[in-house]
Amino acid sequence: MSKPIRVLHVVRKMDFGGVQSMLMNYYRNINRELVQFDFLVQGNEPGFFDNEIKSLGGKIYQVTPMKENLLKYHRDVKSILRKTNYKIVQAHQNFANIHSLTQAHWSKIEVIISHSHNAFPERSVFKQIIKKFIQYRINKISTYKFACSKKAGEWLYGREQLENGKVKIINNGIVSEEFKYNQEISNKIRKDLNITGKFVIGHIGNFSSQKNHNFLIDIFNDVYKEKKEAKLVLVGIGELEQIVQEKVIKLGLEKQVLFLGKRSDVSSLMQAFDILVFPSLYEGLPVVLVEAQASGMKCIISKEITDEVKITDLIESISLNEPSNYWAKNIVNYSYGFERNDTSKLIEDNGYDIKVEAKRLENLYLEMI
Repeated sequence: MSKPIRVLHVVRKMDFGGVQSMLMNYYRNINRELVQFDFLVQGNEPGFFDNEIKSLGGKIYQVTPMKENLLKYHRDVKSILRKTNYKIVQAHQNFANIHSLTQAHWSKIEVIISHSHNAFPERSVFKQIIKKFIQYRINKISTYKFACSKKAGEWLYGREQLENGKVKIINNGIVSEEFKYNQEISNKIRKDLNITGKFVIGHIGNFSSQKNHNFLIDIFNDVYKEKKEAKLVLVGIGELEQIVQEKVIKLGLEKQVLFLGKRSDVSSLMQAFDILVFPSLYEGLPVVLVEAQASGMKCIISKEITDEVKITDLIESISLNEPSNYWAKNIVNYSYGFERNDTSKLIEDNGYDIKVEAKRLENLYLEMI
């Protein structure tokens, strides 16, 4: 049997996060006798998924972080690409893709893939000009252009590329069966977290400005004023975690807000939530919201998130211009009971079944070579 095609995925780090979860979903379900994944990461600190990657046969290359020394980052990437024999390099850092993709281009890599995972509205005129130039270069040197949604595709590559069919939408597929609502699991998790009988609001996402935790705490504060049995469960890590914790203490909510950090049991935790609240400032198409819908859970999200995420009728969008008490009022409406149904068929029918999507991506890689 011939060796599998090895795809080098360029990421910041294989740690807890949406892009990383998406990649691992594909990696676990792709035929690894035909396609293998390797990862190029920044820094030498271990990532959340490192051990699993190695157990699946993947390699991890560590390079100097961009923020530490961009020139050294370029030299490190160049060195790895010249010493190895990759035919496919796929970058997952949005506009920062330009750095690794440029090295792939200069190293004459056969297939160069840019993958867009976000849609951040840049308001600075200067940065808009810079990003237009980067967009032009990414479009010019990429063999293929991937995106998690149409909105993310238009943001990184431009409307013309999207409308001309130059962008392939790669759905953030999941194992929907893992998220199917289970009352027994819900009861166990609630008991373990000491939240039995509470109205549980959940959020899964790293503590970064994008996720808008500051506003989320304001929302929960207003919910708590009306529903004293409310609890907020936060799953994730990040540079703003301490700031959020300090705000929680300042508002006297430390007994009502749970910080769970990194968790490998997200599908189980979702069983214990009554509702997911996601007031992000921007997103591509969050895999967390696909998972939440698979669990039959109601989700209240910001209007900044693309409507493409509305696979079911479980998503309700609210403008970030609305005050926190308006969000809270809508959330409290679901504290009096909400029946969770099996939505796995809807998830699969709309192209988010990971087994089907992994086979599709596998075929794409094989066709490229």
